[in-house]
Amino acid sequence: MGYFKEISVLAFVDRVVEGIVRAVNRRLVNVMSALPIPGLEGAGKAATRIVDFSLKYVDEAIIAHTFRTENPNVYDAARSGVLLYCESWKAILKNAVVLTLLSYVFVIAATVIFLIPFGALALLFETQAIRFALFVMAVFLGVALKWILWDPIACTSTILTFLHETEGKEPNPEWEERIEQVSSQFKELKQRATDSFSAYTSGAGEGGQEPPSNAPETE
Repeated sequence: MGYFKEISVLAFVDRVVEGIVRAVNRRLVNVMSALPIPGLEGAGKAATRIVDFSLKYVDEAIIAHTFRTENPNVYDAARSGVLLYCESWKAILKNAVVLTLLSYVFVIAATVIFLIPFGALALLFETQAIRFALFVMAVFLGVALKWILWDPIACTSTILTFLHETEGKEPNPEWEERIEQVSSQFKELKQRATDSFSAYTSGAGEGGQEPPSNAPETE
């Protein structure tokens, strides 16, 4: 948390990055080509929902990138993370989608395991309400187990894939104009980066510190 200084900054960056990536996936890239199941591209709504669910992993990977850059301008670090994602989106998104699909399998398997003892317990009761409550409890525990065990593994895997796919790459400025055309949030993120850099340089002028070398240039 020390990197983002305030929780509101982290919340803003997290929300904006997710919105930008969602817009990019829906307007600029062919996400269907990254889906690992043949024929799923025909089920448009289902495919879109799966991709949208997978964005939470991509979002966390971009946030992790901001920490790796050690750029004091967190908005600019997030901007560069979005650009790097766009350059390597297919491998990163495919990994996230596979993990999302596996998470459904994990929840089903965990729920079935919990249903075995709860089902045996339900046989002791004739009241349907109690039996239904036990069923709901099994489903809840299956989902909770996913949150506790699966999500950290899936998130780590996506972060490692992002870092591997973007290793040694530099943000491509050509993507900036394309993203701005489909996402007003990207424009807002760039403006925050510029404002943050201006505030930094203003403070440096008074305190004698130099601005960070990886900060964006002001026009």
